[in-house]
Amino acid sequence: MKYLSNKRIQSNATDEGGFTLVELIVTISILVLIIGAILVQGRGSRDGLYATNEAYEAALLIRKAQSFGVSVGESKTGSFDLGFGVYVSTSDLSELTLFGDGDGGPTSRNDFFEGEPDDSVEEVEILGNDVLIDVFCGTSASIETCSDGGSLNNMSIVFQRPDPDAIITGNDGAVSFDSARIDVISLTGVRKRILVFSTGQIAVEENP
Repeated sequence: MKYLSNKRIQSNATDEGGFTLVELIVTISILVLIIGAILVQGRGSRDGLYATNEAYEAALLIRKAQSFGVSVGESKTGSFDLGFGVYVSTSDLSELTLFGDGDGGPTSRNDFFEGEPDDSVEEVEILGNDVLIDVFCGTSASIETCSDGGSLNNMSIVFQRPDPDAIITGNDGAVSFDSARIDVISLTGVRKRILVFSTGQIAVEENP
């Protein structure tokens, strides 16, 4: 009788101190959900930093074109009388091209990128960290034309001395705009926007 009593006590202690299979599965599931949420949040913050960085790099490239255009910078061809600009195209949404306008000058400029050898490619800014150009648009008379609708295939933002104003054209100079925007986006959908106005202002919008 004493043996049976001890066995019963030992069995009760085991039942009270252990975990059932259901409890173990529920606990593991909760831990997986918590870890997953932390990882997703961490990736979103990281991608936000990547998108911001790439947007500012693109804006700095446009600012460089403005600086070169106003200060009469020397192009790779050795010329000092060129305008300088930045070109984007739907043919490659991972890059922006800084170029010297080979037809520059107050009477003979064309104010858009024609490609080499007519225009000199000074620098190519390739977006990194899985960030791409999502869309680029030009606005004229409050009407916006964008690349995602197929109406805009390329866009040039050119600066000609002595003015810091931006000359914004699309589709190989066929249309002119008062302002432009270039949206970059990360893999997780974090979006940043570069704004350029014909008056020469260049800005990055954090939460478009």
